Amino acid sequence: MGSPGVGARRRVRKTVRGEFSGTPVVVHGHHSLLPGERAVTVATTAGTIRFRTHRFSVQALSSQDDVVAERRSGDWSGVRADAHVVAAVCIFEWGGLDGFLRSPLLQFV
Repeated sequence: MGSPGVGARRRVRKTVRGEFSGTPVVVHGHHSLLPGERAVTVATTAGTIRFRTHRFSVQALSSQDDVVAERRSGDWSGVRADAHVVAAVCIFEWGGLDGFLRSPLLQFV
């Protein structure tokens, strides 16, 4: 992904493929004017984790739409801390990918 922040978001919009501890990883971000369509997806062979906003928090959801981790006030709480969930949260935070979850209208504010 390169450096975190705007550069990482540009690359993730076009899908980033890589490897983490011998496991292939695919990261894709999508932002839209509609809040329900904004998401970041981290897919590995162990499972897919999708990040979305929910009220005043950011939730990490499994492929069955179960909440596996949640960020409130900048702190993550892990409901299920499997290795691929922790790796997905680290990629999300390091890349500054929460920009995909904000309204594009606020991008220049």
